[in-house]
Amino acid sequence: MTKKQIEQLIGKFGLIKTSGEFTKTIYGIIKETDGHGNVWFIDNDEIVYFFKLKDIVSFDEKEFKEK
Repeated sequence: MTKKQIEQLIGKFGLIKTSGEFTKTIYGIIKETDGHGNVWFIDNDEIVYFFKLKDIVSFDEKEFKEK
């Protein structure tokens, strides 16, 4: 994904898929990005993740549903 694509998704809920040394597929919200292409992501348990832009494979925006 590109930095511009990620910036448009800030604050959106969805499923992020990453590659690299520690692959992840988790639901949550893209919190913010910086000028270096780093992305902060918060999952449903409020755990904060830090991903390099080059490691993000996809982000599928979903509708958040309360239980």
